[in-house]
Amino acid sequence: MGQTTLGLFRSRLEQALGNRGLNTGPLNAWLNDGYLDMTGSHDFVQLRAVDTVTLVGGSIGITLPLGLQWIRAIWNVGDKEQIVKLASEYLQSMEDPADDDLGGVYYTRDGDALYIQPPYVTDQTIAIHYNVEPTFLAVDSDTSVLPTTYDRGIHMFSMSHALADLGEEIRATEWLNKAIIYVRTRLDLEDKEATPGMHAGVRFIRDTKDLARLYGKPPVS
Repeated sequence: MGQTTLGLFRSRLEQALGNRGLNTGPLNAWLNDGYLDMTGSHDFVQLRAVDTVTLVGGSIGITLPLGLQWIRAIWNVGDKEQIVKLASEYLQSMEDPADDDLGGVYYTRDGDALYIQPPYVTDQTIAIHYNVEPTFLAVDSDTSVLPTTYDRGIHMFSMSHALADLGEEIRATEWLNKAIIYVRTRLDLEDKEATPGMHAGVRFIRDTKDLARLYGKPPVS
C-alpha cells in the first residue's frame, strides 16, 4: 500500500503546477486520472481478480464483471483451452453457427460486453482473469493500493493530465514521458528481482505464453 495520502498528493500537485490556487475538485480528478493510468498500465497483483460465468450454448455474449479495467486472459474451464483475443472486425466475419470443435476460440470486448465466436453448441463455464479498477481516492487520508514506489508515478501521470487540461500540451507530454520512463524503470527492477518459483509484485506480460505460465497453463503456441 502506498504511503502518500490524497491530501499530500494534492499539495504536491498544486506546488508542481506553480501554486495557482486551483480548486480541490479538479486537483482530485487529475490525481485519480493519474491513478487509473498507473493501475491500468501493468499487471499489478493487488488488482487481480477472476470470475467464472456460464456461456449458454449457441449464444456469444457475456456481460463483463463490474469494475473490470482490462482483461488478462480468458479460459474455457472445461477443456482448459485459452480463448484468444481477436479484433472485432475479424470476429464478426466468422460463420455462425459452428460445430463444437471450432466453438469459443476467439473473443472481443465491446464496452461492458464480451463476445465469443464461433459459439459453443453446449453450455460452457468460462473463467475471466482480469484487473479491477481501483477505488478512487476520495478522502484526504486515502492512499493507493499499489506499493509505495509507484506513488511517484501517480504524481507524474497526474501532472500530465493537469497540464493537458490547462492547455500546456508540451509540458503535459514531457510529464507523460517522465512517468512512462519512471514506471518502466521500476518494473525492470522488480522483474529482475523476481526469484525462481516466486513472482515479484509486478510482472511483465509480453505475450500469450507469459499469460499461460502466469496461470499455470500449458503455453499457447
